[in-house]
Amino acid sequence: MAPDKMLIVDDESDASENCRRILSRYRYECVVKADANRALAAIERERPKDLLTNLRMPGLDGIGLLKATK
Repeated sequence: MAPDKMLIVDDESDASENCRRILSRYRYECVVKADANRALAAIERERPKDLLTNLRMPGLDGIGLLKATK
């Protein structure tokens, strides 16, 4: 069975890398993006099952990203 794909979006690379490392232990295939606009493109391309996002980011914030994905 293939692992679930999760998109991690955070403008702080240390935070997103820590999330990726932890979630990979639980059989998630993690895709990491540094901003919401790149995340929107990745959602179309990668079709992740789950999304983990920082709420405060420059430009489109986490809430805006969640609304756009809906």
